[in-house]
Amino acid sequence: MAGLYEAFAFTPEDFEALQKSEVTAGQRTRIAKNERFMAGLGVVLSAIFLAITIFFILSLLGVVDNAVREDPSVTILIGILTPVGALLSSVMIRITLRARANGRRLLAEKIEVKTIDVPGADIKYGVRGRAYAPYLEVGELRFTQVARYVHKLFQPDKTYRIYYEARAKIVLGVALVE
Repeated sequence: MAGLYEAFAFTPEDFEALQKSEVTAGQRTRIAKNERFMAGLGVVLSAIFLAITIFFILSLLGVVDNAVREDPSVTILIGILTPVGALLSSVMIRITLRARANGRRLLAEKIEVKTIDVPGADIKYGVRGRAYAPYLEVGELRFTQVARYVHKLFQPDKTYRIYYEARAKIVLGVALVE
């Protein structure tokens, strides 16, 4: 059980509260801290993508470098990358706003704790993208913000109870069902 506590950053006190469908102040703070980190990362990446997009637009207009307009292949490349940069920037802004709203909501509201009992064999682990963002999948639920080594803790012949926050789909704790 100690490995599950560490992997999902919860304490025996947190586990006791989860069994009553409650969340401790420490858990609430940890969750909000994660959401603030995601929001901060989103702001930084949004600014980078937006700056690149603006540079591409200025290059196409000839404001930054006239040599760019003279080479048609560079112009085509910039013409393709400009909307891609704008799209990535808007996606990062959306992620930032969602993480910020989740963080505020999780600090202010009563957190709805849900549980699901699942055999270890049915817990799927994966990584998304080049950033190696790990996640757990249980049926139709996908939980992000999990440790990279967490999949090694689940044994296929055991059953686990996953406690999670319903709206943000954040794992609050995991227990072995006896």
